Amino acid sequence: MTMPLQLPPDDPTLTVGSFEIDSPLWWKKSGIWLVGLIIMIVCFGWLMCPTVIRSKKEPNQSEAVSNARQIGLALFEFETEYGKFPDVSTTSPVRRKSGTLLA
Repeated sequence: MTMPLQLPPDDPTLTVGSFEIDSPLWWKKSGIWLVGLIIMIVCFGWLMCPTVIRSKKEPNQSEAVSNARQIGLALFEFETEYGKFPDVSTTSPVRRKSGTLLA
């Protein structure tokens, strides 16, 4: 049979670190740490916000640049094959070569 744990008679309050649990100040002192931690987290998030936004823009920008290059290469290939860039006068040679019935 085990005896229940009892506090020594000369120390009626339970202490955690330097704060007494029965004291109304222990939660205020630990609350200051909690508020400071929350403020630090918010500030860190606020400082990281431009980096996150920039990292989301970069893939879109590189995709757009890649697409523009592809369009440019296609136009230069067309110009090499038909002698000029696409216009009204190149529609009939393109239709003959590709066999399409599209206008």
